[in-house]
Amino acid sequence: MNILLTLLFYLIPFGVWLTGKLIGEPILTWIGFGLGLLFTILSYVFAQNKKKEQKNRERDQEAAQQPLQTEPDSSVDNSRAKAKYQSTADSPDELSFEVGQTFYEIRKDPEHEGWYYAKMKDPKTGEEKNGLVAGPFISFY
Repeated sequence: MNILLTLLFYLIPFGVWLTGKLIGEPILTWIGFGLGLLFTILSYVFAQNKKKEQKNRERDQEAAQQPLQTEPDSSVDNSRAKAKYQSTADSPDELSFEVGQTFYEIRKDPEHEGWYYAKMKDPKTGEEKNGLVAGPFISFY
């Protein structure tokens, strides 16, 4: 189907150009030339978009196959994480936060299994807070 459309894109302008040449109408010659040029440019643009879409699909498939990191990368000093769920602090040493909250300078809390000590900026006040965050509530990046 693509080959048929491509042929039509080139045959129509060529036919207009040839008709203009044969009957001696320069305007038809220029219209045919212009249509040929336009269709050539459009074909190139569509081909580039197709390549870009294919690369994006491949990149998305690669990203989907990579496992979600649930532990901070030990090779990174300033790990970062985002909240997957909303949480309300049950004790003064825990942090309350909403979905999407960003945490930084994260490290495992040796006293509490599965908990992390992290810092965050309060979205309302801009004040830096630090405290405990439950591991299942965050994802590292």
